[in-house]
Amino acid sequence: MKRPDAGGTVFSTCQNVSSIHVACSGFNHHVQALYGYHPLITTALAQLSGQLRSLCLATIPYLTVDAVLSPSLVLPQLEHFSIRYFLAVDSRDRKDPDAKHMNTIQNAVTPFVNRHRLTLRSLEIIVPADFYGNNDLIPLFSNLKCIQNLELFSVGVGATSIPALSKFIEMHALSLRSIKVVGCASSALRLLKDNLTSFPQLTSLAGELYDAETPHKLPITYLCQYAPTLSRLHILGKLLQDKDLRLLLSASWVLLEDFEVGVSLVTTETFDSLIGCLPLLKSLVLRVARFGKDYEVSLPHFFFGKFIVSQYCL
Repeated sequence: MKRPDAGGTVFSTCQNVSSIHVACSGFNHHVQALYGYHPLITTALAQLSGQLRSLCLATIPYLTVDAVLSPSLVLPQLEHFSIRYFLAVDSRDRKDPDAKHMNTIQNAVTPFVNRHRLTLRSLEIIVPADFYGNNDLIPLFSNLKCIQNLELFSVGVGATSIPALSKFIEMHALSLRSIKVVGCASSALRLLKDNLTSFPQLTSLAGELYDAETPHKLPITYLCQYAPTLSRLHILGKLLQDKDLRLLLSASWVLLEDFEVGVSLVTTETFDSLIGCLPLLKSLVLRVARFGKDYEVSLPHFFFGKFIVSQYCL
């Protein structure tokens, strides 16, 4: 295939384009192709810079990040930025990846986010676990400035500095409406609990109740304080015992529409509780270890737009 002319004006007529999504599989030939298409991507960003509201670097090898997020790239209307990169099988990626990763964070990702802090409303950063022991994001969260209108924040890392991440979340406590923390050394709930600041706008929370430092879950009662305002709650990771689920559902979840949770046991009573305690529920995802002998589901009783029950392998 002939490579498109990166210097042309192929994007100049795309006046209604407001979002760019870049994705690459981990296959080596796809990675090599993406290396060669850097000029095309950077040209698209340059020609559409004045109208882009969303930039999603969904799955790209981290060695491409510096080229895409160049110091000259400014998107004056950018509201959503998402980046999820991986360690490619290419030998250039594999050579001293930890040091190059730190350079990418310090020289590309951090400056780019800071340049757009006045317009950003949504920020998602996913770092793979295969950066060996050094996928810590201290250089990022320690150097990011306040994003004054940040409403949605999602982070996924194998390990990171809990104080730095906690400080970043606390900095935006008054504006955040949605928080998702996965794959972190600390649970999402602990990050909230350890902050002295409240989250008055919070309507969506996703993360784990457990972490490496606290093998036993944090009190369900702490999570219940968000019952009056949350419309979306995804409890990831380890399963809740039946008594903990009952305690959770004892709160007044009057606005909850989207609920995901893992439970050790499901019975007919479990579904009766869900229907009775969550009147606005539209989406339900249950991860189940085992089903009780009395387990029966009468599907006509459900009014969910999405209903998934999956067997959880212990």
